[in-house]
Amino acid sequence: MRRLPQAIRFLTVLPTPWGNVQSGEELARTAPTFPLVGLLVGALLGLLAYGVGLAFPPQIAAILMTAALIGISGALHLDGLADCADGFFSSRPRERILEIMKDSHIGTMGAVVILILILLKVTSLAHLPAENIPKLVFFAVFAGRCSLLLCMNLLPPATPGAGLGSLFCSRCSLLAILWSLLALFGVGWYLLAIPGLMLAGSTVLVTLLFSGYAYWKIRGATGDVLGATCELVEATVLVIPFTFPLFQ
Repeated sequence: MRRLPQAIRFLTVLPTPWGNVQSGEELARTAPTFPLVGLLVGALLGLLAYGVGLAFPPQIAAILMTAALIGISGALHLDGLADCADGFFSSRPRERILEIMKDSHIGTMGAVVILILILLKVTSLAHLPAENIPKLVFFAVFAGRCSLLLCMNLLPPATPGAGLGSLFCSRCSLLAILWSLLALFGVGWYLLAIPGLMLAGSTVLVTLLFSGYAYWKIRGATGDVLGATCELVEATVLVIPFTFPLFQ
């Protein structure tokens, strides 16, 4: 019963009872509940998107919802994306890339990638049909948390014995990933039917591609890689319906 509150406290800024984590191993055991966190947070932000859409013009609502998507995790995943951008685009050897990713300061590439991601989310949310936005926000948040489990199962830890990547990648089970995939496609179908299945498939594809890129660059996953995967999947779920008429 404690694992879900612990996962909520770790992945979000929401206060939860019984959410204190005593050890890294205890934190790692919360991973199978990440899709449940996605359901809860997705439902919360989907309701917020509905209310914001009624209260504000589309452009203002899009900015507010993008801020909510970032803020609900305390920008944890966005920070991971920035660190990956600084390291991966540095054209340095693997060891130096890992050092750059550990640096708490943001570099030029990290800032640029954050700006691009925010612009993509705002633009998509501002131009999607209003009736679809709550469902797409819900699914974007949920898919992002499911992608964490997929990435953990695909990649070994880039720095065995150190960091969040080592904790989670060494503990993730095949059963957890199967449950995550089943939930991903099931929720996609329930919310959006065929387009939802296509978005679920896009989630898997983006996770596979980025995981492959991370393996090429640093031979595995770190906590930053996991966070970046979540952000890229969220953006994908919002951008594809804006780009392709099928989802209109």
